[in-house]
Amino acid sequence: MATSGYTQVAVTSWDTLKFSWWEAGQSISGNSTTVSWKMELIAGSDGHIASTASKAWSVTVNGSKYSGTNTVGISNNSTKTLASGSTLIAHNADGTKTFSYSFSQEFGITFAGSSIGTKSGSGSGTLDTIPRASSIASVTGSTIGSAITVNITRAASSFVHDVYYETPDGRHLKVGDDVATSCTFTPAMSICDLLPNATSYTARIFVDTYSGGVHIGKAIVSRKLNVPTSAVPSCSVTVSDATSYQSTYGNPVKGLSKLSVKVTGTPAYSSPVYAYNTTVDGVKYTAASFTTGVLHKVGAVSVSAKVTDRRGRTSSTDTKSVTFIDYAAPSVTALSTIRCDADGTQNDRGEYIKAVFSARVSPLNNKNGASYVLRYKKSTATNWTTQTFTALADTYTVTNQAHIFVADSNSSYDVEVVATDDIGSGSRATTAPTAFTLMNWGEDGTCMGIGKIAEEAGTLEVALKNHFYGTTIQEGGRYAVSSPGEAGTSGFVLMAQVVITAANADVPLTFIFNRRQASTPMTVHLRLSNSTATASSLASITYEGSNYGAFACKVDELTWNLYVQKGSQWDNITLVDWYTTNTMDQRVKVTFPGSLVSTVPVPYYRATPAVLESIIDCLLPVGTIIQRYDHADPNTMYPGTTWARLENTFLWAIDEDGDVGITGGAKTVALTAANLPSHTHNIAVASTAAGSAAASNKIRYSNEATSYNGSIATEAAGSGTAHNNMPPYTQISVWRRTA
Repeated sequence: MATSGYTQVAVTSWDTLKFSWWEAGQSISGNSTTVSWKMELIAGSDGHIASTASKAWSVTVNGSKYSGTNTVGISNNSTKTLASGSTLIAHNADGTKTFSYSFSQEFGITFAGSSIGTKSGSGSGTLDTIPRASSIASVTGSTIGSAITVNITRAASSFVHDVYYETPDGRHLKVGDDVATSCTFTPAMSICDLLPNATSYTARIFVDTYSGGVHIGKAIVSRKLNVPTSAVPSCSVTVSDATSYQSTYGNPVKGLSKLSVKVTGTPAYSSPVYAYNTTVDGVKYTAASFTTGVLHKVGAVSVSAKVTDRRGRTSSTDTKSVTFIDYAAPSVTALSTIRCDADGTQNDRGEYIKAVFSARVSPLNNKNGASYVLRYKKSTATNWTTQTFTALADTYTVTNQAHIFVADSNSSYDVEVVATDDIGSGSRATTAPTAFTLMNWGEDGTCMGIGKIAEEAGTLEVALKNHFYGTTIQEGGRYAVSSPGEAGTSGFVLMAQVVITAANADVPLTFIFNRRQASTPMTVHLRLSNSTATASSLASITYEGSNYGAFACKVDELTWNLYVQKGSQWDNITLVDWYTTNTMDQRVKVTFPGSLVSTVPVPYYRATPAVLESIIDCLLPVGTIIQRYDHADPNTMYPGTTWARLENTFLWAIDEDGDVGITGGAKTVALTAANLPSHTHNIAVASTAAGSAAASNKIRYSNEATSYNGSIATEAAGSGTAHNNMPPYTQISVWRRTA
């Protein structure tokens, strides 16, 4: 680069023709340089030329040609300007410029005996580069809502810049005006609203360079801008008792209450919440609102929930704790009877019976009702006599409550105590014997009683413990026939009550039942386990033959009830046989209450086929998913297994590299502009006079230089309403085995 230059050629041995140029001025805004030039004749000490005739000259600078006439006469040791001028030279877009020039001069003289005609020369020059658009040196920061700094390398210290950045919807937002070398701005968090399904976008940053108010050029750089990690949805969960028990008793109730759970997910900057993950006492749910099954837990039940939005961002966990209070169905924990005198003194031949019972009702924050009734009748009678203990109303624990009533010594009596609360009732029954006699033939002489008075014609009645020796009857065998079922109502019959009286009662008790209209009996094997005389547990309850539905329920630490389900409301359940070993006689006491309940007290254990558990584990291992066309609960269909319901979701068969259990998708989807196919819009065009503005829905044009130029946007269409995203479907219930 240079600011001047020249080229010269010899005319004579004493004269020189010289062309000179120099920068007379530059226009940054015009990106041009004015070059001045002149053509001179320089004479030495013997360079005198005597000529007065007109001579032609020519100069071309950067393609611009100049010409004319002059005279070439000159004295010794002098300089004469033959031609001069200025040329405006436009630079290249990057501000650089190299130009060429040529010149010629007609002489037509004879000098020192030699003829001299026209002399010419040429050359080139490189002009100083004119500063152009500044460049973007660097960009720091990459998070929406945080500072972004654009550093600018400017080509001239006088340059200023306007800075813009591009939004996801294509708008260019100005963030810097007349900036020198640096611009810092913070993209508004509202930009995140334009990214409901993404965590970032690539934004273009523009720097427009100005010199003296004239736009010089533009620099562009792309920058990835991220939705801040703080932009996550929020989650809140509300929990209430779906039943009426909490409002009545102050807390949800074990074995009775269900929880109604509602999860509210609040979007962060327009990213829809689409996945819900809630855990209630270890069981997972994926619906926004749901009702649990009945919960069998005492104390704090934790409900924790979190939500995930379309960006894949997950909220913090909101946790609520609900306290369940304990509840067990009312139970008569003990009932005994003895023959006695009127004052209660034991007398095996007495004309009175003394019944003593203990019972328990769950207090439920001392808001539960409690009442106790004792009823009795002759075993051969149908009508009961009832004794209500009004003094025990709302007493939750009754211990050794006694009642004495007149009892014909020639008759045995059925005695039952019923404990009732606000929710249900429980009972225990026993039989009080006739007066003791070693042997009795009965009134009509057709029956015989041993250890009791005979009551039933044609029957041998034995009230003494008996042992049969020989091979025809298995040692320790017990045989009994009973028909304690109640007709006219449906439900479950308390067929047997087992009370452990000593340690190591771990041998199975076997009961055989018939049911009205059933073709085969049901054999139930009940095995309890205990190592002390104060506590017991259920080792197993299985059945063989027909399945009537047998259930074991724990009454207290040493007492278990065995219920059998009726097949219809007019059905009777008959115990046709029961058996245990002789050694068990010393460790358990078995009675046959025969009372009816509408539902089995919870928790209960249902009898399973002796071989069913291994079959279920083989055919339905943990992880199995089953589908049903009803709401049957596999937790009760397959005892000993645990199942969780899958709700409001389709099943997606993944490949072997997929992660099992990942959830996603949505019932409805709202399309964004990015989801639309590429398309165009037609805009009406009409001509108009120069300089007039376009109508609101048309572009007008004119061929005149002063015509109006502008742009318009098409009118908005569509409401953005979400559309149904589901294929045709049929609703079924789906369950997954978890244990």
